[in-house]
Amino acid sequence: MPEQTNTDTSKSSTEFLSSIWDFFYNLLDLKDGLDKEGTIINIKSNKEMKGANAWLLMCSILIASLGLDLNSPAVIIGAMLISPLMSPILGIGLGIGINDRNTLNVSGYHLLIAIGIALFTSTLYFSITSWLEIGKGFTDEIKGRTSPTILDAMVALIGGLAGIISSSRKDKSNAIPGVAIATALMPPLCVTGYGIAQFFGYLIGAENINLDFANIMFNSFFLFVLNATLVALGTYFIVRFMDFPSRSFESTKEEKRSKFILYFTSLVLLSVSIFTTYRIIEDNNKIEKIETFIQQELNDSRVITKSITKNFASQKFEVKISCMGNLDKEQQIDYNQMLKSKYKVDDAIVTFTTPSNEELNRIEAESDKEIVSVRTDIAKISNRLDSLNIYHQEVRTKTENETITKLKSIALNTFESLEDIKCYLPIDKKDPPAIAVQWKNKPLPKDIKDKEEKIKNLVSTLMDFDTLILTSY
Repeated sequence: MPEQTNTDTSKSSTEFLSSIWDFFYNLLDLKDGLDKEGTIINIKSNKEMKGANAWLLMCSILIASLGLDLNSPAVIIGAMLISPLMSPILGIGLGIGINDRNTLNVSGYHLLIAIGIALFTSTLYFSITSWLEIGKGFTDEIKGRTSPTILDAMVALIGGLAGIISSSRKDKSNAIPGVAIATALMPPLCVTGYGIAQFFGYLIGAENINLDFANIMFNSFFLFVLNATLVALGTYFIVRFMDFPSRSFESTKEEKRSKFILYFTSLVLLSVSIFTTYRIIEDNNKIEKIETFIQQELNDSRVITKSITKNFASQKFEVKISCMGNLDKEQQIDYNQMLKSKYKVDDAIVTFTTPSNEELNRIEAESDKEIVSVRTDIAKISNRLDSLNIYHQEVRTKTENETITKLKSIALNTFESLEDIKCYLPIDKKDPPAIAVQWKNKPLPKDIKDKEEKIKNLVSTLMDFDTLILTSY
């Protein structure tokens, strides 16, 4: 019997574990609803950047450039929703995954065409807006695409996985637009176009040029290449995992070479991304130290303008400060030395200048505007207070009249010999109120004092008076 019991228990445990395994297998089974042939046909048919796809790309690039220029995330998201840029990248991942050299070559060719269209369109847009001086310059949305990090790489890789999983279903989901937004392939290319436009402006001697254009071009284009590579890599992993039908390699050597190129490229991009993330964190820490130095050592009231930029060529921070008061060379040297020794920022050069006439005029104009604004605010507050005082007085008068009417009614009903009662409220709250009572038949002197005291108590209770004057006639 004990042996039979142990056997039954072991069998029950095995069945329980098997049911758990079946549950999770069915829950996470990617092959359920898989359409391999439909996926390959769909990606191959949409990978070419010509006709409607080319026009859609140009429109989306213009919309994304406008969104970056307007500093509007909503407009940028709208541009990414209509962008066809994902298709050739998915085609590259598919071509590598199924060993289809023709799909890989065509997808790569049309991806290069898409990059060319994007760069030409965005450069043209930013050149025109810069020439007409209608752009908003180096906005936060543009700046955000010049700092690729390992987190961007994670988003791109997971986005690539989601993209190919969605595309491989028999019942297509709405995940592709979400993937296009998450992987953010469009904005970095537009920012690269912004950097190229700034470079052209520098060559022709235009004003208001962002001299950090080399850094902008490199970092933004690297972010695009990183995102595109990892989207393709995610596609490759899913294609291989779901065992899509693939063509055989001509030789083992060719197979090893193809895989080496794929993994090596991904490793290099990830390594550069990790290094870039570390560099960005380090740079941000140094910028915070420089800001602290300016606030604590220079007194913000003296600082008129300040700019902190990193020179792409020298990899040093250039800190330009325009402040009131003259600083001789020795003082400037001391401040630079203080930044290095006290704040531990070795790769920064601080340059001090006195404000120009234009800056002084601007400061004076801004001060005048602030004074006018303060005076306007004071006038509005004063008018508001007057309105509140009038309202309060009206409410107070209405309330007091209602209370006096109530007092008179109660007093006349309480004291039969009382003919009338009048209440006089002082204008100055420091003065006590006065009550005058009129008797029908004047009480005897010994009763008047008692009745007056009762009336005073009644009035004090209803009107909440600490003291009052009462007269009778």
